[in-house]
Amino acid sequence: MLNASILLNVTALGSFISMATYNNISAKFSNSNTISKEVLKWELPRNLYPQIYDIYLEIDLEERHISGVVNITIECKTNTSEMVFHFSHKILNITLLNESNNYESFVYTLDKAKQVIKVYNKNGFWIGKTYYVEIHFHRETIEKFEEGGGTGLYTFTDDTSPIGESAITQFETTHAREVFPCFDDPYFRSIFKLKIRHTNKLSAISFSKAKSTRINNELFNITEFEDSVQLPTYLVGFGLLPNISRSFHVNGIDVYVWHSHELNSFLKKVTKHTIKYLINLFNMSLPIKQLNIVHCSLIYNGMENFGMITLRDSQGINKTVKASTMVHELVHHWWSNIASHQRWIDLWTNEGFTEHLTKIILEQYLRNRSTPFSDSRKYFLDLENNMFKSFSSPKLSYDNRNRNSAFPYDAEHLYGKGSNTALYFQYLVGDNFFVCWQKFIQKYYFKTYTTEQFIKFLSNCSSDLKNRKKIYQSMHNWSNSPGVTVLIVRRLDNETMEIQQKNSVNSVEIKLTKISVSCHDGTDSRDYWLTEQQQRIDYNSKENSFAIMAKYAEEIIRVDNYNRLDFVKKNFDSLDIESLNNLKIITIFGKARTGKSYFMNILKMKLENNAGNSLCTFESQGGRKGVTRGLWACLCKHSSFLLCDTEGAFELEKKNEVSAKLLALSATLSNCLIINIDKELNSHEISHLKVFLDHVDYRDSRKFDEVIILIRNWPYANDLEYGLSGGMKYLNSINDGTLTAFLKKFYKTQCFLLPHIGLNQLENMNYSRFYKVESVEGQDNNGELVRKVFDKYCEEFFESVIKNIRSSGEGRFVKKRFESVIDVINKNKKVTIFDLQRANDPIFLINEEHKKAMDDRKKYYKNELEAKCEEQKREIALMKYYENSLEELSQMNIKLKSECEKLEMSLRKI
Repeated sequence: MLNASILLNVTALGSFISMATYNNISAKFSNSNTISKEVLKWELPRNLYPQIYDIYLEIDLEERHISGVVNITIECKTNTSEMVFHFSHKILNITLLNESNNYESFVYTLDKAKQVIKVYNKNGFWIGKTYYVEIHFHRETIEKFEEGGGTGLYTFTDDTSPIGESAITQFETTHAREVFPCFDDPYFRSIFKLKIRHTNKLSAISFSKAKSTRINNELFNITEFEDSVQLPTYLVGFGLLPNISRSFHVNGIDVYVWHSHELNSFLKKVTKHTIKYLINLFNMSLPIKQLNIVHCSLIYNGMENFGMITLRDSQGINKTVKASTMVHELVHHWWSNIASHQRWIDLWTNEGFTEHLTKIILEQYLRNRSTPFSDSRKYFLDLENNMFKSFSSPKLSYDNRNRNSAFPYDAEHLYGKGSNTALYFQYLVGDNFFVCWQKFIQKYYFKTYTTEQFIKFLSNCSSDLKNRKKIYQSMHNWSNSPGVTVLIVRRLDNETMEIQQKNSVNSVEIKLTKISVSCHDGTDSRDYWLTEQQQRIDYNSKENSFAIMAKYAEEIIRVDNYNRLDFVKKNFDSLDIESLNNLKIITIFGKARTGKSYFMNILKMKLENNAGNSLCTFESQGGRKGVTRGLWACLCKHSSFLLCDTEGAFELEKKNEVSAKLLALSATLSNCLIINIDKELNSHEISHLKVFLDHVDYRDSRKFDEVIILIRNWPYANDLEYGLSGGMKYLNSINDGTLTAFLKKFYKTQCFLLPHIGLNQLENMNYSRFYKVESVEGQDNNGELVRKVFDKYCEEFFESVIKNIRSSGEGRFVKKRFESVIDVINKNKKVTIFDLQRANDPIFLINEEHKKAMDDRKKYYKNELEAKCEEQKREIALMKYYENSLEELSQMNIKLKSECEKLEMSLRKI
């Protein structure tokens, strides 16, 4: 289908939406997996599969109603007691029979909101059995296009019609249910048998050639059509039109053009050229005898109903646009009609690749050298550099369509980004692209596919492992990014806007209001678009727990209900680490409510040379409960530092297992692990380290990189001076076996004593109500002296410790390292340092990835070989069958000769 709507890009609007707000929006609007839970709720169950529809329709355009009966042959795939199908109008009667033609006892319910009918069979539906359901139905109204119609079956004003109007269907995406009861889901492909009772003043056309037309009475005829191939419901189409058509013949197909004020030679030549081109390209003819092309009133530019293409009959459209629409819908007959998407979320493969091939055909036919396909290699390289960012970004756009649509994407996403992706894949796959595409269509001949299946098939056609990885990465950004579903933004006024998600199955709306929010130190202010629930929080109040708002940090590790670590890939990708070399990872770990997040904010400010307001990077607050959950990270890009902040360890309400896992993860991945301690290292603090030693095999002689024991709020400056030298003296003075065993797990150990931040600073941060500090040495009336001392030793920590950290290597391996280490930690109750370090080794990861790619390729070739062997076996069996048949025929021939001779002898005797 070619969408006619124009969506204005307002991505600049996204700058007003904060990351915190956007995360809340994306949680509701994006599909974190290939398809969202909300979408899955609206998909039909897969336990029953419709094989054949036998439909009889009585369409009365004068009375404007539809009545009919549909018989559906259904195969049971898994045992169930419930059959679910779609219909949005009145059900008169339902009959259910089993394969023995015995009646089944059942009850049914109708959910008008979801347009779903549920039939409960008291005997149940059993796997492998066939059932027959007969449904009598009635629809009271047929809408006019000029009065808001345009989906299902509708009429439009027609000067050439004897009754002044004609009728046509538009079932994509989910409008077949408006005409007859059906399994209105692209997953199901069925054979359709169709009879239409209609006025004798109009002709009926459909997906196949009319088998017969007989007179019902003086006013009505009944037209019966030949059986269709296996189709999803959205590709079924029919119409009632005046018997005025022009025809031509191309490659065994009779093409009929209906209701056209003009059939110019240009469009005729384009149609012929396209059909011939596609037959040669895919080495496959269409399994139809007749192709109807209907010019009519349509909400889209065109629709690829199988065997019946509909085109918008608009005057003033230039011939290139008309040709583009015609080619687009013809391409659909090979790509999407023969092999079609399994879910509406996979629609981008359908439309994007169709648009790509449309441009190629038009370029060849029109010789339009301004298209990207005739540009140099630079075009592909620019596309490669920009595609991952642009594809993973949310799509914000105005909607100026007057009609509702069940489209899961906007036009730019489907046709623009979709065709660019196809072009990019052609570049990565190389010369085998169209051969691979042809094989894929042959493999899924009148079947459905998913995005993952299609992209995997394409990637296996690429001999370059790097290109194969890029194909997989592109698929990930399409399938798992918030940009996959369209967010339609409407500005209601200067202070409010409405965001709406539209897709094929659900529609959700929220209203946002612009609120100005500032950090409590007064150095930064920013506008946020907040939901009604978020507006109830007074962000500018000192009594509010949100003292410092997160702006740049991303949650990259979550802890689930089973104490497993969950890697948030979408958030990690937004950090844009892959392009960096010499990346250094610093992680802070320690008890809750000891100022870890605030210290990481200060460290980021030092790394950025005090640029901007880095105190708003990691979210922190005063209070008994912490705000950090899991592991959050931010990137100092120009200095190549990745700063990671962990949740409070060893809290009363948490299991020690989670803290031990986070510490193991932090020690493995970090070039520098900071253990944050309040005041001093006592026996209670050291006992927490024993939990880590119990989780990691202490007998393993291998070591992690570097650990720094950071003592915060050091109260004994008279005994040991602040800084690194005092810290090392303090660390050497502690004689504890657990601490020694812990420190031996690292190549380098240091200790740093840091003074108190100052009471005045705590008040500014809204922390003073929760810290009980009896005295701070050097505290004056305004706290400036203490703050200067604190800043001085923070600078020393930065110069003497942070700047000497060794590099972690290239950023492009970091994501895989996170995934691999998390996988090892989740799978083992007790891990060894060897296992952790091997999972963190880029060379090992590259070898594993290469091995997996080789295994996939071997599996692919094995499957191909098995398929060829099976094909050869079938051919051999067929040849044997023919040989046996020939031998039988020769024996019969001998017998016949013998009988003839006997007869001849008898005749001679007579």
